[in-house]
Amino acid sequence: MKRKFVAACGIMMAVFGVSAELVLHYDFQGADDAARLAGKGSDKTAAKIVVKNKCAVEFVNDQPFAGKSAVVFKNVPGQKMQGSALVIPGTAGKLAATEAGQKLTIALWVKADKPDAEGGLIGCGNGGHSSGWMFGTSNKNGGIAMTGCGTFGTRFSKDDSLKPGVWTHVALTWDVGAPEGIRFYMDGERVESSLNFISAKPCGKDAAEFVIGAKTPGQWQAFGGAVSDVRVYDEILSADAILALAARP
Repeated sequence: MKRKFVAACGIMMAVFGVSAELVLHYDFQGADDAARLAGKGSDKTAAKIVVKNKCAVEFVNDQPFAGKSAVVFKNVPGQKMQGSALVIPGTAGKLAATEAGQKLTIALWVKADKPDAEGGLIGCGNGGHSSGWMFGTSNKNGGIAMTGCGTFGTRFSKDDSLKPGVWTHVALTWDVGAPEGIRFYMDGERVESSLNFISAKPCGKDAAEFVIGAKTPGQWQAFGGAVSDVRVYDEILSADAILALAARP
């Protein structure tokens, strides 16, 4: 197959001859909160701030580097913590990994406040852990983890950890239904993974709306730190495309 590569900033990207649609994209850039929360992918739905436990949500410029913007979640991270997050209305069931053969790429910049703290970065898992999926930081080794709700289980980055207070680009690709269908990347490089329990089955079909900054719609397992340039594609991006997303000036 003829290999194609197009700049990562566009809504459509051609990867190994396959057209990948950038469905969800939040770069948090703009002159006011309305602009910062706007959807920049093919789904233009604006995110909304939902505050819990009086935890602040702030926007900052020139992070992770000049020309970028980020959202900062002033949550206290931890498994039992409920905090503030961004909710994307009307996205329940979208990109929910309910059918074998579906493909996803999730990518974003992240800066965690605390090592080894579990928190949601982006996901659509429902509160009962029966449907949807959750991508976040892990309390297992300070790395990243992906949980598919229902019958899927959890996969962790094995040896690579996030450094607190340091910006890292994280990504995963997912061939839904394949036993080894998940691949993790940190700063554009493939990292090994391990599993807790896992099967090749897709997720359940009652996924929630997408949440950025927590794991569930009730904002449990809130993330403490900052994220930038959140992207969800409907196809598996190549390693070169992911490396391009992780490039620094």
